[in-house]
Amino acid sequence: MEIKSLIDTKLKLKNYHGQIYNWSQFPSIEPKFYEIDQMSSPSKEALNIILDKFKIHSLYQHQGELIKNISERQDVFICLDEGSGASLAIDLAVLINILLRKYP
Repeated sequence: MEIKSLIDTKLKLKNYHGQIYNWSQFPSIEPKFYEIDQMSSPSKEALNIILDKFKIHSLYQHQGELIKNISERQDVFICLDEGSGASLAIDLAVLINILLRKYP
């Protein structure tokens, strides 16, 4: 069922009391993938080893940037939708730091 149909159905129910204030549907966009070559050499090599081991073929742009920033020990704030791959990116960054012994 499309979102519009779902909301229209909800609005017609007897027990609906204005819970939905506003909704918007955004158009689909093509995903952007991260170029691993943007990372520093040791981190890039470690990431390639991990990706090969877990048979991960590509990372989304936000995942790659997150891994790069964490690997470079920069502070990060993450606010992403559920299922966007943030946990995977954080886990990969931790594994890179362990492989390269970058923990304090």
